[in-house]
Amino acid sequence: MKRFLIILVILSSASFIFGQPCDIPSATNNCESAPIICDIDILDGYCTSMSSILTFNAPAPMCSNGGSPHNPLWFAFYAGCTELQLTIHLSGCDTVNGTTGVQAAIYRYGGNGLCLSSTDQPDEILDCDVVCPGDESITLNPVGLTLGHIYYFAIDGCAGSACDLTISVDTPCGEPDINTWSEPIDGPLLACKGSFLTYTIAPPMGAIEFWWYLDGVEIVAGPENFLDIQWPEAGIYELCVDASNLCLGVFENPSQTCITIEVHEDNF
Repeated sequence: MKRFLIILVILSSASFIFGQPCDIPSATNNCESAPIICDIDILDGYCTSMSSILTFNAPAPMCSNGGSPHNPLWFAFYAGCTELQLTIHLSGCDTVNGTTGVQAAIYRYGGNGLCLSSTDQPDEILDCDVVCPGDESITLNPVGLTLGHIYYFAIDGCAGSACDLTISVDTPCGEPDINTWSEPIDGPLLACKGSFLTYTIAPPMGAIEFWWYLDGVEIVAGPENFLDIQWPEAGIYELCVDASNLCLGVFENPSQTCITIEVHEDNF
């Protein structure tokens, strides 16, 4: 009896492990709520079924050579590599207005990299493929990805065709990372009271946002890798900068890099 119970427990555990859904995280029908995937390698083996509901939530045209949106699925992902290959495998596509299959694209948006409206034209189309009609696999090969940036991956049905999809990540991309600082903060270490000076930092690979601190107090954060500051009083100050991106917070590696600045009353 004990042996029978043990076998049941093992079989139940195996069923639980191998019966996990393959559509996590769930894609969305608009870019604004698309899940940000910090390690796109987890999409290897991803599967889902497209909806036949028409939302038209994608740029028109989807590609530089055409393609109208109909029932798109959206993902957002962190770039842990500069080159990537994704393949979309199709099955069970229905036929709409005599056509079948999907079209797919990878986009980059400006500013902080986030897409604010699905129908906005992206700043860059890194790769796009329109195979309508067709039910063969589609492979995307975006190159020139910037480490640390967020990109968007849209899959749309031809004329609204809905397919069962399986995605393979053919080239492993890598988890989020920000390199260590290659150089110290650059700027005058001696200053006069009231002087207006600029300090810069060489961005480490993967850094998107920079956080500046004066004597441990945050004074500004944003995409600029420089700080303009007017020294208000004479004294000795510690100026520090930290880095982050949308997948790695400011309190994660790398640690802050700092310099000490002496501010004098008069010219020296």
